[in-house]
Amino acid sequence: AIYHVRQSIACHGFPVLVVLYGSEPAGYISPADQKFELLCRLLHGKHQIQLKLKWDYKELIHNSTLSRYVGSGNWAALCNRGDTGSVVVPWIPRAMYAPPASVTPAHADMNRQEITPFETFEDEPTSSVSRELRKMAEEENLR
Repeated sequence: AIYHVRQSIACHGFPVLVVLYGSEPAGYISPADQKFELLCRLLHGKHQIQLKLKWDYKELIHNSTLSRYVGSGNWAALCNRGDTGSVVVPWIPRAMYAPPASVTPAHADMNRQEITPFETFEDEPTSSVSRELRKMAEEENLR
């Protein structure tokens, strides 16, 4: 399954990244996640973010109606301003948060199936935002 990411404002007034399956929220990316800031910069640069995830397991969060879905996958930042290039980055999310009603057991089981990662895109001319963010990601990996 392909998920899309968009930025939204939580009811408490801070920005969150909402993971959408179709048009329905399927979870949230924690601001504490190491890739949160980079994903926000890509979204501000008019990129479309897609996630391809494999769910590993579901945890109930103590004293909450929320469940934590933990998985691994890749995300792709796709330029949507006429540029043809993309940035594809492997990513292991620490956790995805979703209300139990938004991910049914059948939906979660479907997403646990083995999926193929995004194809690696050939080097093509990319937007200046993509080039800068790719450089930042490479520098981060060298640390």
